[in-house]
Amino acid sequence: MPNALVIDGHPNPDSLSAALAQSYASAHGDAVVLALRDLYFDPHMRFGYRRRIPIEPDLQAARDALHEARRIVIVAPMWWGGVPALLKGFFDRALLPGDEYRMSKLGMPIGLLAGRSGRFFMLADTPAIALPFTGNSAAGQVARHTMRFVGLRPFRVHRFLGVGAASEARIARWFERAAALGAADGARDGAGASRVSGAGSSGSGALDSSSGTDALPVSGGGARTSESRPERSADSTLSEVV
Repeated sequence: MPNALVIDGHPNPDSLSAALAQSYASAHGDAVVLALRDLYFDPHMRFGYRRRIPIEPDLQAARDALHEARRIVIVAPMWWGGVPALLKGFFDRALLPGDEYRMSKLGMPIGLLAGRSGRFFMLADTPAIALPFTGNSAAGQVARHTMRFVGLRPFRVHRFLGVGAASEARIARWFERAAALGAADGARDGAGASRVSGAGSSGSGALDSSSGTDALPVSGGGARTSESRPERSADSTLSEVV
């Protein structure tokens, strides 16, 4: 398994989120992209935590990848102050008590994915000037209440703000930023030749000879949005540790 796991949490394969995930992974040199929209799993916790739902093969492969990776990067938009239902459902089903975290006798979380670091590329319609008034709840949800909860440290948030108002030049800077972060992380991780992928065909888990990429096994397609162009977001070179 590659050093870095890049989780694409957007339901639309033609989104900017998806493209930035690929840009980071390509520059890293030893990363695999896990596109959640291509996994076949039920994102609903139908019984809460009273009873576990049987884990589907695609979801188990993704959970295995989480444990094998040393760096976890999540790319997703902020919708209604949170993340898309697809990504939230993945967190609910993939991060389980006793496996990814446990609670201490004092009721404090102990992350069982400790020793890993990560990043969150958060895209949003909200312009940077409005963020102090609207808040950054999606960043807190992913970074503080999810990834740090299961033990990832440090976990940095990179904000790409102002969707829809960006020029082509700014779009190019987003890709440069994602690639620069990927290359820097790849150097830290001792990455070798590029092993980037999106989702593969059902149960393949093998090198895709047509694209020269590793593919995680998947067995189903996910929903697509009605977007006709890539989701666009303003460039932000600021990052924060939350």
